[in-house]
Amino acid sequence: MTHFRTTSRRATGPLLALQCALLCAVLAACASPALGDADQLALEGRHEQALAVLDAARRVDPGDHALQAAQQREREMTVSVLANQAASARAGGRLDVGRDLLARLEKNDPDHPRTAALRDELRRDAR
Repeated sequence: MTHFRTTSRRATGPLLALQCALLCAVLAACASPALGDADQLALEGRHEQALAVLDAARRVDPGDHALQAAQQREREMTVSVLANQAASARAGGRLDVGRDLLARLEKNDPDHPRTAALRDELRRDAR
């Protein structure tokens, strides 16, 4: 019975580092530039603009799963920020600011439960 010794050739040292660098470069080239743009806008607190960038990118490439995931995360963040600002405005008696924030929420996610809740709260406050 003959045994064949199999050896695996693994990259080590500088070769491994080079392969990793090339892989990172290839993956970065594949990533949509919209992801980086949206991340930067979100870091600056400009969530509505970040969401608009992702929405536009998804219209161009609806099958990009990374864009889809980023869009969903940013939509939730946008709703959260606007809803929290609206709650603060309502608590301070600034219903006009609350209505402006509701309009922005309705533009970004009209069917979100927090949008509906704010709409109902502002209707009650107006009575």
